[in-house]
Amino acid sequence: MMEHQPPLIAKKADLRDLFSRARTELSTDQYQHYSQQVRQQLLTYLSEQKTACTHIHLFLPIEAKREVDLRPLLPTLWQQGIKITVPRVVEGSLEHVPLTAET
Repeated sequence: MMEHQPPLIAKKADLRDLFSRARTELSTDQYQHYSQQVRQQLLTYLSEQKTACTHIHLFLPIEAKREVDLRPLLPTLWQQGIKITVPRVVEGSLEHVPLTAET
């Protein structure tokens, strides 16, 4: 995925910049492929849990920044009865709100 290798010791802001640059360099096909891999890993993880997951906090992507796109998972998670919470910024403050098929 990345030509850029993170240093062994780095500041959080430096790592954030490194990975942000690497994501923006992905082609559309690579971006979609990696997002699909992450979605599949999440579904596998949930299916392997000993106790059922009932609530997940997800971050929806800023597409221009090529953040992982978890939106295709939403119908599957709702069908499994999993409640979803997402963050949103209101007047400069971060709040966490339920996300349903109706919202």
